[in-house]
Amino acid sequence: MLLKTLGKNPSGDELKKVEASANYKNKSFQNLVHTAMMEDTSMLSVLWKFMNKPKNAIPPKSLPSIKTNLKNLPDDAPVIIWFGH
Repeated sequence: MLLKTLGKNPSGDELKKVEASANYKNKSFQNLVHTAMMEDTSMLSVLWKFMNKPKNAIPPKSLPSIKTNLKNLPDDAPVIIWFGH
């Protein structure tokens, strides 16, 4: 099921709701607090840390996961699926 509202800019009451958000400034959403990204470091430093992870960086046992058949999801309500890591 494709929602008609996906992919279009808000208007009317939807736009007013967006503009009232504390995160909405200068016609786009902003983080309320500063998020540091690669400040005071180098890509080489990040790569070194990635390649030399501490031993406790790996969970002691497998993390649970749920196998979802995406072709059989209910279509009577929106569903959120996280394809993450």
